[in-house]
Amino acid sequence: MLFLSTNIVAAQTLEQWKERYENAGKTDEDLAMKTAKRAAKYFAKIGNKKNEAFFYEKIAKDYQGKSMQDSALYFHFSAINIYENLKEFREKALILNEIGRIHRKLENQKNALRYYDEAFSIFTKLNDEEGKAIILNESGVVFEQLGNHKEAQKRYRQSLEIQKIRKDSVGIGYSLGFIGYNFLVQNKLKESEDYLLEALKIRKLINDEFALTMNYNELAELFYKTRRWGKAELFIKKSDSLSRKINYPDIRLQNFELQINNAKENEEFQKAFLLRERQIMLKDSLYSLEKEKNIEALHQKFDTAEKEKALLIQRTQIAENELDIKNKNILAIVLSFLALFAALLGYFFFYRQKLKNRQQKKESELKIALKIIENKNALDLQRLSISRDLHDNIGSQLTFIISSIDTTKQFFGKENLILDKRLSMINTFTRDTILELRDTIWAMNRSSITIEDLQSRISNFINNANVAAQNIEFRFENLLLEKIPVVFEAKKGMNIYRILQESINNAIKHAEASEILVHLFQKENQIIFSITDNGKGFEKGTDSVGNGLKSMEKRAEEISATLEIKSSLNGTKILLNIPL
Repeated sequence: MLFLSTNIVAAQTLEQWKERYENAGKTDEDLAMKTAKRAAKYFAKIGNKKNEAFFYEKIAKDYQGKSMQDSALYFHFSAINIYENLKEFREKALILNEIGRIHRKLENQKNALRYYDEAFSIFTKLNDEEGKAIILNESGVVFEQLGNHKEAQKRYRQSLEIQKIRKDSVGIGYSLGFIGYNFLVQNKLKESEDYLLEALKIRKLINDEFALTMNYNELAELFYKTRRWGKAELFIKKSDSLSRKINYPDIRLQNFELQINNAKENEEFQKAFLLRERQIMLKDSLYSLEKEKNIEALHQKFDTAEKEKALLIQRTQIAENELDIKNKNILAIVLSFLALFAALLGYFFFYRQKLKNRQQKKESELKIALKIIENKNALDLQRLSISRDLHDNIGSQLTFIISSIDTTKQFFGKENLILDKRLSMINTFTRDTILELRDTIWAMNRSSITIEDLQSRISNFINNANVAAQNIEFRFENLLLEKIPVVFEAKKGMNIYRILQESINNAIKHAEASEILVHLFQKENQIIFSITDNGKGFEKGTDSVGNGLKSMEKRAEEISATLEIKSSLNGTKILLNIPL
């Protein structure tokens, strides 16, 4: 009777927490998550593991809604551990489906299929037809991502048959939608339209807003492909409006992509550019390389924990057997040689403490070494992330600008000479910016730069300059008598390269030289770069060269180097002295 009473109280408390959570979610998502965390903490404290896991799932789905997938996975795995211990296998399978969906959206198809397969196996054992139908649709999307449309179509139709037998309108609508989109991907547009419109009818009847958001997006893509622009724009607006209402940013990203492609096809390049900017801003707010790495690390951590758990059980059994034998031996020794045992016992504790101290010292040294490695890896990852962002985002945007300028020049022709000249200047400036961006990315991807790196980079630059200035003879000579193991920090190495690059560019553009020589040699405790040309020279302090020289001098000052500039009517010589 007491047991029954306790369960009733717990159930009432669960309902109260559910009501608080749902009420909070109507006005404030952050407050709803805080309420779920308080509920999970409360049930953990009173030992109600099932209710604790229930709210872990609420927290995980709230994080998914915020696109914080690493945090979502943490709480999914926490709930799985509890459901496994409680033998709540259906709940476990539902969570595995959610984890598979996260990996699917991140296009980690291997892990997605792994979790879907595990969930399908559980649903099969439980004779859960609804669960099997869900997994067939979800895993079908993964095969669609992999380009295996035949397998995807097969799974969607299996799910549809199950849902028809169950007379599940929601499930039937999803299966029809999946089949329709599969036809759309294969450009079977008539079949696609039939299935998507049939799915839309069902979803409107049951007012499934989540499914309607996807359905509108898919129909918009179909109508774009069939060049029915008015209908396409109408469904884009409907999809975007619903996705904002139910906070489904992934569909908003897809809507942007459809609109961008449509604008490009209609040669509305300015509109496409603005839409791409808005899409990038939304995407940057949702996902990052670091999140994906956190997810992968958490995934590996979960796998490792499972393996360590089995290994720990085995080790415990071995330790228990060894301890039993050891205790028997100790007992025999105690009974036979009590005095000797006392001496040995004293020595044992002394030796044990000595080993412990030695082990603690080794562990401390290992922790320090690991911390150093972790800090270096974190710095390298941050450097890689920034360089990728520069290449993927800024680089692609600059390339898009060049393409837009070329298209604009073609549109206006060469009749408007002023406009043509200005567009050519912008084009040249943008191309130079891309080259500088590539040099910056080259430096960022290195923690250090050697003499050999600089020599290679300068030689490559000179080779490119040879193409642009064919009437000038270039020579690069390395006069170092021996290999000098000199390594520069990345920023310092980049400044050296920029000074040399600016010196050569000035000689090409202003000196009217027929010969440019670059020498690398060592003098006492200095590495010296010499850039010499036989041009007309210049007077220091004039407006035409002042800014370039100031930039070179500032870079030299930043790396504690000395810059000497000697110019006459017979040419110019620049010496960059770098102390070792």
